[in-house]
Amino acid sequence: MPKKKRNRSRPAGSFEDRLQKFADDARSAARKMPPGRDREALMKKARQTEAVMEVSEMLTRRRIDAPLGADRESCDDRGEV
Repeated sequence: MPKKKRNRSRPAGSFEDRLQKFADDARSAARKMPPGRDREALMKKARQTEAVMEVSEMLTRRRIDAPLGADRESCDDRGEV
């Protein structure tokens, strides 16, 4: 039996773009709903997604700002610089 080929298509847009779109869509859907649990759940998902975007941005910025060779050798046992 031949192996199935994996779907190797790339997602449309960058990770940050997809996160932003999800947060925007969740927030706009929540605004159209009456107050209640479902609305609060969508607003919470939007806030969580924005927090993920901030963490992703910090990690990306830290990777860019780190000097060359400043990876594992300059860290102590706890992984701190």
